[in-house]
Amino acid sequence: MADIVQLKENGVVKYMKTHADAIDGVEGKLVKAVGNETVLGTKNFQDGVQIGGKVVTADRIWRTAYENWGEGFYCAASENRDLGEFSKISQVILLIGRYTGAGNDERYAYSEHSFNFPQTRLGTFFYQPLISYDGGSAASSIPEVALKKIKFANVSGRLMLQGDDYNSTNSRSKGYTVKAVYVLEKA
Repeated sequence: MADIVQLKENGVVKYMKTHADAIDGVEGKLVKAVGNETVLGTKNFQDGVQIGGKVVTADRIWRTAYENWGEGFYCAASENRDLGEFSKISQVILLIGRYTGAGNDERYAYSEHSFNFPQTRLGTFFYQPLISYDGGSAASSIPEVALKKIKFANVSGRLMLQGDDYNSTNSRSKGYTVKAVYVLEKA
């Protein structure tokens, strides 16, 4: 490998970055130590990553198991969802919102329901309360209360979100559908 020489021009030192392409064994461009710039590709840091002196870990990853901001699903007995490998899942978040059937469901607020594993009991139905202050119509200010009957089960090592026909037959409950299911997994 050739010697690296600090270059000066008219007594002014030229930075190495202007000559980085001449260094043997360096492919691409060098990243600046300060300032903002975009770096493309995947970088695997063997010694870890720090932000503000604190170690950043990637031991948990959020994954979308289901998402439909339009109609969603009632979570009836026949609408079970496989959320992934049970041993890797530490949290599940359900977003439940109003179902209008008019294609404008995304205009309504969503309620968030969070379940932590392994603390959440498996095989037991939970009744998730849902409150809408539009009472089913924009002209009413009477709160409407509905419930979603759901449970989680470990089926052959897979975490399943299971529903009940109550969710699609009860007049208040079927006014709400599950719009999204997010899963926090251990890496």
